[in-house]
Amino acid sequence: MTHDELILKAIEWLGRLEPTMPDSIRGVTPDRLPKRRLRDAVVIDFTSDEERGSIRVVMDRETGDLIETSHSPPRTRTGDDNRPQPRSAPSGGLAAPSDKTAVTDGPPEVS
Repeated sequence: MTHDELILKAIEWLGRLEPTMPDSIRGVTPDRLPKRRLRDAVVIDFTSDEERGSIRVVMDRETGDLIETSHSPPRTRTGDDNRPQPRSAPSGGLAAPSDKTAVTDGPPEVS
């Protein structure tokens, strides 16, 4: 994707997320923030086979500078059937766009 396509995709994602944003930042939209910075980023997800939660680290691919981190707590089990409850959304903000990153609802696949 070109830089312009990535910016448009980021604006599209923000439009989808806007209804879930806290009121304090809902009025802060991309059209009110004209400066844009694109970075190649790497996303590293730390997980385990046990339900210990997960940690995500997003770093600048070239320098290793930290862009953001987030943590998802372990799933909780309730009731006699022991089915996992849905995970809450990761805290810490939005991940930076990357041409190598796909957004999914579940834990990352490790190959």
